[in-house]
Amino acid sequence: MAAATDAHPAPIRAGVEAGIPVFCEKPVARTMAEGVEVLKAVQDSGVPIQIGYNRRFDTGFVAARGRPGG
Repeated sequence: MAAATDAHPAPIRAGVEAGIPVFCEKPVARTMAEGVEVLKAVQDSGVPIQIGYNRRFDTGFVAARGRPGG
């Protein structure tokens, strides 16, 4: 499923409630408070959850981080 950031919390919760492993691209939610609510809802579920940050593997991002001050 693809969803805008504002919609991320609902499918994360739905997947966990259904016992389905969840992968979500960062950010988990629009605000820190919403993110904490999602964490509380899923942290003891036992369902695998992964939050992705694809820029970590982007060659431009990697190069910029390798520069002084990066």
